Amino acid sequence: MPLRERVKGLMRHVPHPVAVITSTDTSVNANGDPSAWRGATVSSFNTVTLDPTPIVSFNIKQLSSTYEAIRASGLFNVHLFLCDHMGQKIAEKFARGNAFSPFHRKDGSLASFARWRSDAAPALRPNSPPIIQYFPKFQIRCRHLPDKAVEIGDHMVLFGEVEHVYDRLEGVGDSDVCLYYVNGRYAQGPLGFTHR
Repeated sequence: MPLRERVKGLMRHVPHPVAVITSTDTSVNANGDPSAWRGATVSSFNTVTLDPTPIVSFNIKQLSSTYEAIRASGLFNVHLFLCDHMGQKIAEKFARGNAFSPFHRKDGSLASFARWRSDAAPALRPNSPPIIQYFPKFQIRCRHLPDKAVEIGDHMVLFGEVEHVYDRLEGVGDSDVCLYYVNGRYAQGPLGFTHR
């Protein structure tokens, strides 16, 4: 078996966090109109450091229109979801790519979860990334660090400085975990935990 397939087979058994990254392609529309919104589901989101300021990272294809939007606007949002049907549905929608207009319904209107602003996370400027309205809210707004980006094969490793965390954790228990992907599918429930 080729090395690539062996690594892929092994990594299928490792749970990965699921995040939807959103940004606005200001080269398409400088006012941040929904036609310029881009988004992608990633399974590589991680914190790099918390001090002196929180920095996060994720991998994305070089030819991704979401990557182009991040480069154009310099901002992105990270959206995390609980292990539930709605979170999985949104993640699947953004995993198909921007050619499928994940922010819109089939009739062209905005999807019920797509927002420019919300009470918990108001858009700060015209190039602000779009917001996925979901409860409970786990959203991180970041400033792209282009000088730290790393090209690896057909992907880029991107880094962002956290500007703000928007969360509403009412009703979220200690055993609740964010959506993750393992063995070729989205999680159907929480990971098993043992107590020390």
